[in-house]
Amino acid sequence: MISCTLLFSQDNTFIRTYNLDGMNGGLALAVMPEGGFVGTGQHADNGNCKIYAYRIDECGNIIWFNLYNSGGGVAINGTYDDGVIIACDAGRILKIDNLGNPEWEKSYSNVGGYMTSVIQTTDSGYFAGGENGELLKLDTLGNPLWSATVSAGHVHALDEFPNGDLMYFTAVLCFFCKGI
Repeated sequence: MISCTLLFSQDNTFIRTYNLDGMNGGLALAVMPEGGFVGTGQHADNGNCKIYAYRIDECGNIIWFNLYNSGGGVAINGTYDDGVIIACDAGRILKIDNLGNPEWEKSYSNVGGYMTSVIQTTDSGYFAGGENGELLKLDTLGNPLWSATVSAGHVHALDEFPNGDLMYFTAVLCFFCKGI
């Protein structure tokens, strides 16, 4: 069940509860740059867990809701092409288009757990963080450009400065990476 207690979008306010069979709970929600919201989590499907993602408009109407492969979505963000990027369990990232169709999915062998966060960078690539302190800079198709592991552990959040430098936040420290 997705439960949105109160969401504000421009001058619209709505309260909605979505009861979709098999949903084990939402793990992430993001505001889309062009309006509306996207969310992700884990869905029970005949005894198997799957990634779910959905998009709703500014009034809370469901635009699309889809299931993808096994596992669960952990973090979600909009992309410059009006699509969505999802950090998933088992060291995976899933890119979907504006209609909810998969474009690519990549697994990263150097990530020992689940991906905790992912953002699109101004070069149209991606910056991702993992459960065990992994950092990945990816190209537009999700191919690694560089990777690093930080000893501070679990990467909680990522961002990019206007000059292209990257920042990551762990449970203990906040760091800045000079753009590579």
